[in-house]
Amino acid sequence: MRDPVTNEIVSAGERVTVDRKNVNSFNGSAVYHLNQQFSVFAGYSESFDAGNVAIGIDGFGLPSLESKGIEAGVRVFLLNNRLSGAITYYSNEEQNNRIGGEAGNINRIWTSLELDERQIANYQDRVSFKGTGWELDFTANPTQNWRLLFNIAFPDTKQTDGFADTRAYVAENIAFWEQQIAALEATGDPSDASRADVARNSLSAVNSRTGGFAEGRRINETFKYTANIFSRYFFTDGALQGFSIGGGANFRGDYVVGNRPGDPFDYVYASSYSLLTLVAGYERELRGGKLNIQVNVTNLLDKEIVRPFNYGSYVANGQSIFVPNNFNIQDPRRVLVTVSYQF
Repeated sequence: MRDPVTNEIVSAGERVTVDRKNVNSFNGSAVYHLNQQFSVFAGYSESFDAGNVAIGIDGFGLPSLESKGIEAGVRVFLLNNRLSGAITYYSNEEQNNRIGGEAGNINRIWTSLELDERQIANYQDRVSFKGTGWELDFTANPTQNWRLLFNIAFPDTKQTDGFADTRAYVAENIAFWEQQIAALEATGDPSDASRADVARNSLSAVNSRTGGFAEGRRINETFKYTANIFSRYFFTDGALQGFSIGGGANFRGDYVVGNRPGDPFDYVYASSYSLLTLVAGYERELRGGKLNIQVNVTNLLDKEIVRPFNYGSYVANGQSIFVPNNFNIQDPRRVLVTVSYQF
């Protein structure tokens, strides 16, 4: 820490040791033109984010967030290039995403066993995310002044390798913990029994959280599909020369917000929704420069959409009842007017 006046270092925080590792970024792609109408393409990329520094359970810095992905597909050009589009398959993976550790419960175990010297500092564990899917997009120019865009995607996601470091730490210490807890329970001393209960409950909490991580479960807020369509027409002559008008729609399918108790793969979905947009513009030469006026209207119909992204549950008459816990509220209709002049 530095003195705010003199800027001299007056104290230092806990030293962090980072396990260094060489990480490279790489991007590569290739396109092969079968003929004037059809092409095939493929790409591969790797990247990393070294900014999200965190300490692991062993006291060393966690590895950087690493991402890698592939894509491949076919692109078409039809009707003298007035219609073009592509179908793409992709597969991406993010490794070493941060997830909160279990230092509190682990330290309660050590304290209950009167081994405070073996407590650990707060730490972060890791989890990986994988995403695959298909995308279809098209651009059409029915006339020189009219453009139409459309795309649709079918994503799929899953979580993997959650709490790997915590699981390894528990596996290394579980036999010793069980032995010491059993010894406390065998003394018949109420104080020892109480300490044993704290230790066993804390161990149960650790196992519940790490064991509750469902390998391969779909990630919350994954849509069944997403689609967008947009069209715009430009007036190039006549009384409306310089004007343009267009609009579009965004469609979002049902999406995962949770699962039924006891089955992480029995998903609970929130309902699909759609939104409309409107755009208009005017452009003309003015006094040696170019005047441009744009009007953008989002959520054109002013829909009130409440999107839950987390659910709780309770049981009534033997049935599980799901109640939204957290929400995203769709912005109301918004009109943005932009005026610019280039000279």
